[in-house]
Amino acid sequence: MNKIIEIKNLSYQKEKNQILTDISFDVEAGDFLGIIGPNGSGKTSLIKLLLGINSPSFGQINIDKDYLKDKSISFVSQQVYSEYKHFPITVLEVVRMGLFAKKPGLKFFNKEDDQQVYAMLEKLNIENLAHSQMTRLSGGERQRVLLGRSLISNPKVIILDEPTSALDPEFREEFYKIIKEINQLGVTIIIVSHDLGVLEAYVNKILYIDQSVKFFGKTSDYNNSQLYTNEVGDKHA
Repeated sequence: MNKIIEIKNLSYQKEKNQILTDISFDVEAGDFLGIIGPNGSGKTSLIKLLLGINSPSFGQINIDKDYLKDKSISFVSQQVYSEYKHFPITVLEVVRMGLFAKKPGLKFFNKEDDQQVYAMLEKLNIENLAHSQMTRLSGGERQRVLLGRSLISNPKVIILDEPTSALDPEFREEFYKIIKEINQLGVTIIIVSHDLGVLEAYVNKILYIDQSVKFFGKTSDYNNSQLYTNEVGDKHA
């Protein structure tokens, strides 16, 4: 398969704190990669490095130039409640924002744009919320809206940082099913999550980090590893 992201010997230090050490892994087109690890293990820091928000202290992050050129990488954060918390904006307007990245010149919207937005809302089963204020939505509804904003530009890669942290268990699994369907359409997914019990049913690869890489490989191999046995044992202790 086509390797689209390659991380080599990546280390990251913030002030005097060593956050990540000697991280190496790769992502192939069509992967559904789950990034897991304990609190404070450096998962969010790794995502910020991938997105170019922070710069590595050492090592390389190589991303396929075509993906960078086409602005084909989209991000969904965990800030479900804080984003648009005090800003009067509708669901339709938020999702439509996702079209900015690929609109040349002046950023004017037309009827075709709105048709595209309505089609996305229908796909996510929230078309009835098109004119609702974001401030009045539940956590699950907001997360679908933010996902729609990311999907509307037809990205080739979606990176999600703890997207289900504010969701109830019932919608959490439904959310993963939506992401899996998107992955099956050929979109590469990278997701940070604590929901290993649910996540492992959907991802094809696992990256377990705790400042350094503890495991990287197929989900089936992870499930047969001692690390997985220890994790399950700790949760049932």
